[in-house]
Amino acid sequence: MLKYVKNYVDILDVIRTTCGAIENKLGNTFIKIYTISIVQSTLKEKGFDYYLVHPMDKRSLKVVIKDLPLDNDTDEMKICLKNHGFVIGKVARITQFRTRQPLPFFLVEVGKSEISTKLGENF
Repeated sequence: MLKYVKNYVDILDVIRTTCGAIENKLGNTFIKIYTISIVQSTLKEKGFDYYLVHPMDKRSLKVVIKDLPLDNDTDEMKICLKNHGFVIGKVARITQFRTRQPLPFFLVEVGKSEISTKLGENF
């Protein structure tokens, strides 16, 4: 995703010369660039404003665990889940949007290879 600027055609030309053929679509304030090769180094080198959207099969699975005590420690939860064979990216407490009060919910990012084979045999 490349942030839309007036000289976007020049930016796309730089990407084409560096990375080869690309497809692009304009959507709201961003230009979606579809390419086979990686363009991140070129965008960073040239100082363009962008962000990456990873393919669905590369994204982690997000799970919400409900009804846990408010004093539950996220680091302990992470260690416990790892001990059970899960590949954990992040554990975060969910808070109420307006008051920022902690809720009894936790957001857990689980890797796609959820259970390692070594520990998975114990289930």
